[in-house]
Amino acid sequence: MNYEVVTTVVGIIITAVVGVVGFFLKRTMNRQDEFATKTDVKRVEKEVEEHKHDIKTLNDKYVTKAELQEIKRDISDMRSDIDYVKSNSISREDFFRNITEVKDDIKDLKDFLMKGR
Repeated sequence: MNYEVVTTVVGIIITAVVGVVGFFLKRTMNRQDEFATKTDVKRVEKEVEEHKHDIKTLNDKYVTKAELQEIKRDISDMRSDIDYVKSNSISREDFFRNITEVKDDIKDLKDFLMKGR
């Protein structure tokens, strides 16, 4: 009976040792799997460079909210300036009509001066 107890205890100890070794071996393997390989690092660096280019492209094409507000304010100022010019200037047709009248007046003045000689 003494032999059976020793065999059972040794079997339990061997099973426990194999279980502990297996646990730590699995944990070590999982940690190794989490580390990136050199090819993974190169792939990620390449993707980062591509994204940097995309971000630069977006920055070149689009404006920030502050810039957009400034542009809207400038457009509003231009609209008010355009309205001011429209209300305080003469139209093209009025300009040509007035120029024609001035030409006629100059012609009449020239005729008058020519008759007076």
